[in-house]
Amino acid sequence: MAKLADIDSVIRAILRIAGVAFVVVAAIFLFFKGGQIFKNIFFPTPPPPPEEKFGKLPPLAFPTQSPQRFTYRINTLSGKLPALPDRMKVYKVSQAPASLVALTSVRESLRNVGYSQNEKKISEAVYKWSNSNGTTITYNTVNNNFRISSNFLSATPPRRLIGNAAIASDAYDEATRFLGSIGEDVKDLDPTAARAIYLKIENGNIIGAASQNDAQFIRVDLYQKPLDKKTIYYSVQNQSPTYFIYKDEGGLPQIVDGAFFHYSASSESSDYAIKTADQAFNDLEQGNAFVLSEKRKSGAIDITDVTLGYYIGDNPEYFLPIIVFHGGGFTAYVNALVSSQ
Repeated sequence: MAKLADIDSVIRAILRIAGVAFVVVAAIFLFFKGGQIFKNIFFPTPPPPPEEKFGKLPPLAFPTQSPQRFTYRINTLSGKLPALPDRMKVYKVSQAPASLVALTSVRESLRNVGYSQNEKKISEAVYKWSNSNGTTITYNTVNNNFRISSNFLSATPPRRLIGNAAIASDAYDEATRFLGSIGEDVKDLDPTAARAIYLKIENGNIIGAASQNDAQFIRVDLYQKPLDKKTIYYSVQNQSPTYFIYKDEGGLPQIVDGAFFHYSASSESSDYAIKTADQAFNDLEQGNAFVLSEKRKSGAIDITDVTLGYYIGDNPEYFLPIIVFHGGGFTAYVNALVSSQ
């Protein structure tokens, strides 16, 4: 029979061997893990290149402007331009399926809101109707965009706004109610971004009114929700291409002017390489930008903020990334894509 002392000696030997083995395994693990950490810190694996699965995209076409060059000064909080990601998603514009009954459906929807008179074909996709007040709607039956117009500037000036027509907080609800009644897609409109202003006619022109008591019209501008948490921009500043102007008619709002310019992003997207903020700033300095400025002033324009956004222009195929430069009363869009120069 083995002595207790011999058994204890064997157990101690086994534990020593196990301890040494554990230390060796741990050292090997730490050696390789530490090497991997070191590599990731000092020699990180570059991310895969952007997919760019849509191929070469069409050039981003801003509205034509007269050549203009300004002097700029970077005046951000850090005193520098921000570090931007190296890529952004490009989204395809959602296309409505072709329909043989599109015109019939539009005709019926507009008849329900009073536009049933004087139907006129403008083009294969565009038709015009009028209502009993002489207000016209020009409607694209393919993309469902439209324009409403009347002679409200030259007509007998309306009385000041009263009743529901005068309530700025209700203007968004009134506009979306009208759009919903003719079957327009309003689910991506942002109620928190909508803006309403009071207007009046002076010397044949429509201008801002000092207050509701001085107003003859109310205008509401509707904006889309951000795409990928980035603002969608248009070719106008401080206004939206989707808007309605109302006057009072018996205490109820009546549209005298407006437009619906609306495209939705589809689920199809692909990431594309974008410029650095420095490259975009160089484009800005070279005049390769779409500039919206409330005032022209001498001296350098302070750039106080730089953000990413999406631009949607006329007849778009894609929501295209832009780099947006902001300053006091100044905004400029620069094409963000590297591959669409």
